[in-house]
Amino acid sequence: MFRGVSTMHPPTTWSRLKGSGHVEAGQQFMPSRRTVGTATVGTWRVIELFETADGRSCVRLANSLDPSQVKTFARAALLDRKLFHRVG
Repeated sequence: MFRGVSTMHPPTTWSRLKGSGHVEAGQQFMPSRRTVGTATVGTWRVIELFETADGRSCVRLANSLDPSQVKTFARAALLDRKLFHRVG
């Protein structure tokens, strides 16, 4: 770690670049490219929010067309408008 620079908290401008906003269970998101690791399309619903052991904020999403398909993402990735956009 460099003297005077904290690696624990990103600068406040980082959160604005990643898209600020509140995420809660039940919200739906659409991947910007219409797929998330599979050929399945549709919206993805937030089913769980949690923090990892190392303090990272994550969300678990289920596909609205096939709820058996579940993905986990960093909350910052879900709020990145280049990757996802909120539906409804």
